[in-house]
Amino acid sequence: MLARNFLTARRLGISERDRQAAITVLGMLERGEIKYVDVKYKTVRCSAGQVKKLIPNAGGLNIRIWQEISDTKNTAGGFCGCMGAWMEHVKGRSLGERCFVEFDDLFQPDGFMIKPEYFTPERCARALQGKLTTGEADWRE
Repeated sequence: MLARNFLTARRLGISERDRQAAITVLGMLERGEIKYVDVKYKTVRCSAGQVKKLIPNAGGLNIRIWQEISDTKNTAGGFCGCMGAWMEHVKGRSLGERCFVEFDDLFQPDGFMIKPEYFTPERCARALQGKLTTGEADWRE
């Protein structure tokens, strides 16, 4: 298999660490290591009283939330989030500010809050690969 040619961090407008995190997440998505999970609103208690919060039913990918830990105890790790959150997760720290700006088309595509199930791991992998190779997220059907 030929090596893929990704744009440099400079061409993408992000740090090399953020670029490497994106490449790692792409590999995880392509290998099926990150599965789609549904999230539901759940009422939780906090110091302000009761609030509704999106809670995943397992660890995995859901473009609708930045990151949460599943309340399901039988899920390995229980980490759930969007692609940006997964990039932070593998990087071990926050993404750079420029990454949020330059990857906005990847992190907040049209319809992501209305129909999150459309954004499957396969579709997210294709969009992330497009971002890394052309500079634009490919969300086409």
